Amino acid sequence: MTADANRVYLSTPGGVAALDGATGETIWEAPGTGTAGLVGPPYAVVGDIVIVDRGGALAGLRATSGELLWNREDTPTGALIGSEPDGLYATDGETVVSYDPLTGTPRWSAPLEPGGTTIGLSAGAELVCALRLVSPPTHSRLTCFARSDGSVLWSHFVNPPPWVAITATRVVVAGLDPGEGPGWMGLDPLTGETIWKIADLSTEPPVLSDPRDVLYGCRGECVAVRGSDGDVLWRTDLGEEAGPVAVGENSVFVVGSRDDPGSLHVLDATTGSFRTQVLPDASEEPGGFCGAPAVGADLLFAFGCRGNLHAYRISSLELFPVPL
Repeated sequence: MTADANRVYLSTPGGVAALDGATGETIWEAPGTGTAGLVGPPYAVVGDIVIVDRGGALAGLRATSGELLWNREDTPTGALIGSEPDGLYATDGETVVSYDPLTGTPRWSAPLEPGGTTIGLSAGAELVCALRLVSPPTHSRLTCFARSDGSVLWSHFVNPPPWVAITATRVVVAGLDPGEGPGWMGLDPLTGETIWKIADLSTEPPVLSDPRDVLYGCRGECVAVRGSDGDVLWRTDLGEEAGPVAVGENSVFVVGSRDDPGSLHVLDATTGSFRTQVLPDASEEPGGFCGAPAVGADLLFAFGCRGNLHAYRISSLELFPVPL
């Protein structure tokens, strides 16, 4: 499930659907074709194009209507990301490929160093960065390419981390230099030079709020970290192991992943203070929320662990159920 300012896109048994981010109404559904059909979840929204996996190949759908614009049988569907305003990138583990999101036409291809496994791909600030677990898996190698032509800008070895994120000012990885413990590290996007480090910090892949230049992540606790200087703005202990997050204009939404049934927490995005909590329907089995939530124009969407979709009104800074 992914979202833009107007719509939320999600997989359905028959393909992909777009819901209105303010009302939850279905705007369009794109059914599968042939035996493979449309499978998901949708990868990314790049401008007015929704990128999906169509039977093992990349495809571009028009975000406003679901019209199939292009379909490429030769594209990898592994670690794929979309980046505004015109970037679409994919990797098959051996190369990183840039595509035109409007047509699916390849722009450039850059090889990755042999040996190892690619575990992450991210783009932003004129960079495309691939995170590769080196064999034997004692450390990872982060390699960043120029978004314009795929030329290698720099590489940096780090402890084996699970993710890489790019802000407007920094490349952030969940790992310190080899031989050091767990943590976060912020690198200069032009040179790969280390700008800041935070020791003993471990979270799920964070969500970036561009206007704030803040990364939000959770695991044993939830944290907000400023990208430019690594300043920890707040830490909040939810009292349970917390998982995926979504960020709205004023709130951070966190799915609890340890308790059964898991709940949905709402935190203040500026202070980290607790706002409210949504408990799952006790009549549902299995109970709880699963997966990452998504924020629409005025709705929060979250899947229950049975696969049913819930929507909540968030404009009042409280969550109210919205029938779908």
